[in-house]
Amino acid sequence: MNRDFIGWIEKAKKDLESARNSLKSNDFDWATFQLQQSIEKALKAVLIKKEGVLAKNHDLVYLGNRLGLPKNYLDYCKKISPFYTINRYPDIPEINLTNKDVEKYLYWAKEILEWCEKKI
Repeated sequence: MNRDFIGWIEKAKKDLESARNSLKSNDFDWATFQLQQSIEKALKAVLIKKEGVLAKNHDLVYLGNRLGLPKNYLDYCKKISPFYTINRYPDIPEINLTNKDVEKYLYWAKEILEWCEKKI
């Protein structure tokens, strides 16, 4: 059995913790990128466990649909997925985020990560 999923879920946890630290230093852009990465890695961990292969895709909704992620979590993914590109490319318009926004996204990411941990 392919046990790579363990490394992916551990990286997901570290990314979530890094996102919390970035929020503490008011680096909202970096925090949202890190929490997006946390969710992506957690979803990929479950896919590796389930299918034995790595999904080479960054779209959280796509990954979540492949796993049967609950609708409320898919809704969270829809809002968070764009942070992958928004924070990496300077030609994409930024979103004005507040501390409260990022705290909410971190809470959502934590919920999805916990869902993923239960699946592996």
